[in-house]
Amino acid sequence: MRFYNFIGKQINLISYSQLKITIKYMKKIMLIMVILSFLYSAIHGQQKGTNLSVDQEIDWLLYYKREYEKYSAFANVKNDFTKKNINKKDSIYKLYTGQIEYIRKSPDRYLTLINSSIQKNKVEYDGPPNIVYDYVNFALPYDSDLHSITRLELYQVIKKYLFDQDDTILPHRTEAYIKAGGKENLPMPLNR
Repeated sequence: MRFYNFIGKQINLISYSQLKITIKYMKKIMLIMVILSFLYSAIHGQQKGTNLSVDQEIDWLLYYKREYEKYSAFANVKNDFTKKNINKKDSIYKLYTGQIEYIRKSPDRYLTLINSSIQKNKVEYDGPPNIVYDYVNFALPYDSDLHSITRLELYQVIKKYLFDQDDTILPHRTEAYIKAGGKENLPMPLNR
């Protein structure tokens, strides 16, 4: 089979049967690569609870809590954007309560660490000393002292509300926020 390019030179191309064989081998190679990638992800993928540390699981709990509060705040506004977010709010709520149940069902793992940290009055954690506890719109001015807590305070909140009082979710606001005059579910304006 011959082909003439735009200059007029004659170029030899591979025959149709050779092309068919090449495509056949390429399909097999691609199939093998896909199977190997699935096997790799199945073997090395993170399975919930097995590879994550206690602090990482608690960080996921806080992430779900903040996301749920964010989408709950959007639910009060009636427009097309929020209609789409209602499903997200429900999905995040399921993840949030699922994470709470996951932590609650493993008291030997979580409560042991929490009790020892509270007893020592020290948390062995390499991350930042303070954690944003509730949803804050970072585009607006806010007081970080009212919306963040230390990891030790977080451990105390988790122990009190999830293990001792057996609540379904964590409190929306920090105690510092409520003591400063903010209401439980309403954002407090920044006074300067």
